[in-house]
Amino acid sequence: MKTLQGHTIIYDDACPLCDAYTSAFVKSKMLEENGRKAFSSYNFSECPQLDKTRACNEIALVDNRTGQVTYGVHSLVKVLSSRFPFVALIMRASISQWLATKLYRFISYNRKVIIPPINKNQCCTPSFDLSYRVIYILFACIVSAVVLHQYSSTLAEIIPPTTLTRELLICSGQVLFQAIYLTIISRDKIITYLGNMMTVSLAGAFLLMPPMLIGATVGAGIYYFAISFLLVVLIMFSDHTRRVKLLGLHWSVSLSWILYRLIVLAIIL
Repeated sequence: MKTLQGHTIIYDDACPLCDAYTSAFVKSKMLEENGRKAFSSYNFSECPQLDKTRACNEIALVDNRTGQVTYGVHSLVKVLSSRFPFVALIMRASISQWLATKLYRFISYNRKVIIPPINKNQCCTPSFDLSYRVIYILFACIVSAVVLHQYSSTLAEIIPPTTLTRELLICSGQVLFQAIYLTIISRDKIITYLGNMMTVSLAGAFLLMPPMLIGATVGAGIYYFAISFLLVVLIMFSDHTRRVKLLGLHWSVSLSWILYRLIVLAIIL
């Protein structure tokens, strides 16, 4: 087991994802015991070459001996390849580097809407990138529509059959409906809210998968699928309400979120 010596990774301590994987690096001894430091408490005079703005977007790895800094995917590859040399070999390919970089930025630029920070006074906030936010919203919309389309077949006894196209229109319609409402009450938070809202939808889609698979395996009836669906909706509503509060938005945003679904349900039935 090889440990990367003399390096410190500077992580966003307000990001649970960043905290989790950098902690895993230390616990698995890929990094030394003191091989990670929180961005909020790091003494940047220790490494003048460190670009604070870039470190907010891409996690920084500092070589304490030379002062050299790597960022983002290159930081992760450097840590992982010290234990798993094949990672460096894979990343030598241009297509691998391109895909890994795009995936990393997709997560990093959206990390604050994937898991919103509780503390509003953040010092490690990624730069806003509209293209990555739009891609995230579209991704969540497509995944949600696909899962809902599949799950709808389990509720065929009480809800008319649907199509993937209709589910895509419903999901995208929710985005438009909420965006219009946000222009009335808080125009400056539209894109941040929509990212959070689609995270709720994405989480709901993932939560529907286990009961759908289990129900199909054991041959469960309509009541099982209906109750599972309602429980997931309740969880989604609770999380949506929590996020609305964290964003400092009016509670009516959660009501409009529910209202849209009720309108759609009334039209379908």
